[in-house]
Amino acid sequence: QSACLAHDIGNPPFGHSGEDAIRNWFNLAAGRGWLDAMSETERNDFLNFEGNAQGFRVLTQLEYHQFDGGTRLTYAT
Repeated sequence: QSACLAHDIGNPPFGHSGEDAIRNWFNLAAGRGWLDAMSETERNDFLNFEGNAQGFRVLTQLEYHQFDGGTRLTYAT
């Protein structure tokens, strides 16, 4: 059930086409200015954007709360 609910969390609109659009935009000169202040790891997240990896980041980093709220993922979920 958790996997079903989390399936689309990191995916952009228009699915794989949206992933391609994000990768292409950041690889073109127009998107390069945004990357200057980022670490190499952060830059690679945009240059090689992948929706499932983004969803995993959202669930494991952005939604982690030690006490109240968040997904508080466990091995079972």
